[in-house]
Amino acid sequence: MSVPGKIKSGMELGQLFDPRRPRRLFTIGDSHSAVMRFEPGVRVLHLGPVTMHRAGRPGELVRLIARSAAGPSLAPHTDRVAGAVVRALIRSDDTFTCFFGEIDVRAHFAQHCEEYGGATEQARALARRAAEATAALAAMTGARGAFASITPPSGHLHDADFPTSGSLEARREWTILLNRELEAASSALGLDFVDFHAAYTDAAGNLDRWRADDTVHVLPRYDDHIVAALRDHDLFPVQP
Repeated sequence: MSVPGKIKSGMELGQLFDPRRPRRLFTIGDSHSAVMRFEPGVRVLHLGPVTMHRAGRPGELVRLIARSAAGPSLAPHTDRVAGAVVRALIRSDDTFTCFFGEIDVRAHFAQHCEEYGGATEQARALARRAAEATAALAAMTGARGAFASITPPSGHLHDADFPTSGSLEARREWTILLNRELEAASSALGLDFVDFHAAYTDAAGNLDRWRADDTVHVLPRYDDHIVAALRDHDLFPVQP
């Protein structure tokens, strides 16, 4: 997925790191992080098709953000440099929200349930590690951090890189389970959990196709429930 707002030039890079810039909300994560890309005050840090499992590895979220912000040619080569880039990028008066988990539910949950000892155990482990990585990012930058709920599953996506595994019914249950564990893990670590799952769920419990594209994404023109949920947590930088 091509995400508008990706860094394209040295001038834009300078503007991104300008200490005089206004307060911003950074949306960080997989392609779902781009849903509010047309909203004022929002900066998308699209990390690529990154799973919650990967983002929860120690230090990986910071490395991915630094690479996304600086671009491949300027990608930091050490964790120390990556940390310095991220601290310069995300200020203490900013807020950020992480978007991960849809890929895990769609492509990995069914394959790894036995390894973890069950769906609940897998969801708890993924949520705990992801929340810890998000809390570490908040501690590093001084910014308020949050985790976004995972949108309902869809039966419309055919992704060669992350093929769908598990029935639609099972993926509905796993999404609800992982959201519940994310909320608990976020709360335990002082993070906000921004829940808009129900607003994009149809009568069958799937992603409402009238508010989504032909795959698994809420369309930007229907981001109002996400914006409202962020405002409820005082995370959105621009008030109506």
